Amino acid sequence: MNSCCSQPLVEGNGEKIVVITGCDSGIGQCLVEAAAAANFVVVAAHFQEQSAAATRTTYEGNGFQVYAMAADLTESVAPLVKVVETAMAAETGRQLWAVVNNAGVCISGLTELLPPDAYTKTMAINFHTPVQLVYDLLPSLKKTKGSRVINVTSIDGFISLPANAAYNASKHALEAYSDTLRVDMMPWDVKVAIIEPGTMKTPLALGRWGSWFKTFQEAPVDRRKPYGDAWATARMTDGTKRLEQIASDPMITVADIMDAIQSRQPKTHYRCGGAAKYFWWPLSNLPVGMRDAVLVKMAYPHPPDALDTEQGRAMVAKSIAHPKAP
Repeated sequence: MNSCCSQPLVEGNGEKIVVITGCDSGIGQCLVEAAAAANFVVVAAHFQEQSAAATRTTYEGNGFQVYAMAADLTESVAPLVKVVETAMAAETGRQLWAVVNNAGVCISGLTELLPPDAYTKTMAINFHTPVQLVYDLLPSLKKTKGSRVINVTSIDGFISLPANAAYNASKHALEAYSDTLRVDMMPWDVKVAIIEPGTMKTPLALGRWGSWFKTFQEAPVDRRKPYGDAWATARMTDGTKRLEQIASDPMITVADIMDAIQSRQPKTHYRCGGAAKYFWWPLSNLPVGMRDAVLVKMAYPHPPDALDTEQGRAMVAKSIAHPKAP
């Protein structure tokens, strides 16, 4: 778990509190186990009470210190803050050490078909909730030398992938906020780390193409028609298959988050997985025209119905073969 750390680790000692959101499944669920095993006091925020109850059952009475709660954090982070305060007051010497903003949602879809309320819903959980939670907990974090805020973004935080505008926007916003927060908190020795996973084998990541297809099906008929139902079905099927082939073990991301929690000098950015480091990051640094040519080829391996003509195919081919200079 901690093989990526090259310096002495910060120990939990049963005193340092780590707050984690998005613990119902995937990375958050695995991170609760890793942090608890490292002797941190864990406050695990879930969306579903059933999931929170399962976490309580798993850790109660076996020596771990895990506070599991459920709430819709887009409505209010106050219930979570209250549990954090309870955990801090439970024993003398406890201190708030880290806040991990991991909860997220991904509503995918072609930009022409994605309704504006998808952006509102996405920003609520992916951006506004982390900002509110950090705002409420910063006074406590500042009391602990070396404490940290860890925000889970995505490769979509540094490169805007096709048909994912709402998610891209929310992750870019969280990265910008994190970069500002890091500098603002330097005098107080509150460290800020950004976690940028590639595609991981989690329900959120693997559900992307299902979300994309749902957006397509719910769009107005006149907007769907130029693409074609058969085209959309084939695109969803191919995309899902490819996603399953490239998805990485989420424990790669968990290990990086644990490094951000335990390292005495955490990195500012963690690009999680080989694809994030060696494909998406280099691609994001190409000239705009070259990058766009790669992305449009990925987005349209087959032309939509309205462009499935000799003229349309030629137009698409030209945009790929001869990208305009930035």
